[in-house]
Amino acid sequence: MSIKKIVQRILSHRRDLTHKEVEVAIEEKRVASEGYLTHEAAARLIAAELGVKIARKRPQPQILIKHLISGLNDVTVSGRVLLVNRPKTFSRLDGSSGTVARLQIADQTARIRVVGWDNKAELIEKIHPREIVRIRHAYTRRSKNGQLEVHIGERGSIEIQPPDLNENDYPPIESFLTKISHIDKGNRNINVEGITRRINQISIFQRKDGTQGKVIRVILEDETAEIPVVFWNRIAEEATRIKEGDKVLLMNTKARENQREKLLELHLNNSSNIEIIPRDEHILNIKDLKEGTRISSIEGIVTTEPLLKRVTTRKGEEVSVASFELEDETGKIRVSAWREHAKKIEKLTVGTRVKLKNLYVKKEFKGLLEISTSTSTEIETREQT
Repeated sequence: MSIKKIVQRILSHRRDLTHKEVEVAIEEKRVASEGYLTHEAAARLIAAELGVKIARKRPQPQILIKHLISGLNDVTVSGRVLLVNRPKTFSRLDGSSGTVARLQIADQTARIRVVGWDNKAELIEKIHPREIVRIRHAYTRRSKNGQLEVHIGERGSIEIQPPDLNENDYPPIESFLTKISHIDKGNRNINVEGITRRINQISIFQRKDGTQGKVIRVILEDETAEIPVVFWNRIAEEATRIKEGDKVLLMNTKARENQREKLLELHLNNSSNIEIIPRDEHILNIKDLKEGTRISSIEGIVTTEPLLKRVTTRKGEEVSVASFELEDETGKIRVSAWREHAKKIEKLTVGTRVKLKNLYVKKEFKGLLEISTSTSTEIETREQT
């Protein structure tokens, strides 16, 4: 039903109101929503508040992302938000200024970039990764580099966390992550999660054009490997919030080779996102561990005397490793402590209760599960038993 018909229906039931009063009420409702409501949605809400029944709008069918093609109009699509970019201002040919913002969404079939213009760009800034959104009355086109995009113009609208959509129908953000060991030179749009260490202070440098740039370097590790991460300019300022040992999610990064040291690095710019993930202090049980489990905290009794030895890694590096058996009320598992952690583990005695943080679970050469330390592992000795 059109806005005009909704207003007419309100006036036919509420003879005490004028056309102007109804229009003002609708506009105030729309403005109060900070752009979340379309004119029609605001009109329907006003009608409901006034006790006027309006026939429910027939739902517009949604389309899966993989079925989108360029040139579509009046598209409805929904997905989980993976990435949000801040609005940018630009100058039009007529001299007026405009605003544009972008986000990336995904459903169970694919992911796609969404572009919002002017007041829709302001709405995008309020959206957060992991949220579910529905885009209505949008159109599709290809960007300059040929990438398919969904555009939200004046007619379009954005719904955040629509109550009729089931969050479980959309893949979690974690399903789009890449393990550090799988990253190759030239990879783009990489999403990665890990623990931070060796965080450098922010550095300010002079560009060739005389403007200032900013950069921060960090080492990021997961259960498979570690990699240097470089944050540039605005995203470098955001990275100053990161502390050593923080668990972070980095979205839309690019892999490059450091020309000086020939090392692979991840680079983040203004189109990237940083999320600091709150640390879960939940203590895991040994019986619940699986290959690939990232352990924030586990506690148990040392049941075998730690064995220290020297081994040679695949890179030819000779390092120390100490192994022992850890037991809790649910089971037993072998723990391997590497490098500097091996020396601390070597001093443990049978019967000592220990609390271990920031580890991961893998299969050893015999196919059995074992806990392995990382560079950010913490070892705490508890009371004797």
